This record gives sequence, structure tokens and C-alpha cells, in this order.
Amino acid sequence: MAHFSLRARRAKGKARAARRGAMRVTVNARRSHDPDGRIVRYRWHVSGKRRAICTKRRCSLKLRPARRRMLKLVVTDGHGARASRSRRLPSR
Repeated sequence: MAHFSLRARRAKGKARAARRGAMRVTVNARRSHDPDGRIVRYRWHVSGKRRAICTKRRCSLKLRPARRRMLKLVVTDGHGARASRSRRLPSR
């Protein structure tokens, strides 16, 4: 079962990313579980990107502003079975 928590806030400071409205997103998949084994792989995907942007259970991401963007977690267990969960990221 894929589950995750998400916390989003605007980037702070005088850096270019903060001026452009970038967001700092922290995601945590600790509530994900496998009833008959254990999770061996985590992959986080953002809509519009082909490759995973993070492969750890907990990640902190800096994302450029976008109107509609989805974040997807894909977990894989030791038997190769996959589960996923998607959530919409807050917009600006």
C-alpha cells in the first residue's frame, strides 16, 4: 500500500528560486507498507518528468511554480509487486 504525507511551503530568501516563486516540498512515505513482506524501492515522480526525481523514503524537493502539478509515489515490494498513490501539489 502506497501512502505519503506532503508539506509544501514557498522558498525563502533572496535567491532567484525564491523570487520566482519556487516551492519547497517535503514528502514522506513512512506510512507505506507491504502486508506480506517489505518495501524495497520508492520512486517519486512529478508530472511532466519521465524519470523519478527521488528514490528515498523521505525527500525534500525544490520545484518551480506551475498551475497544476501531480506528485506520484510508486513503491515496489520484494516480490516485484507495485502500488502507487498520486496527489495534486498546491499551486502558487
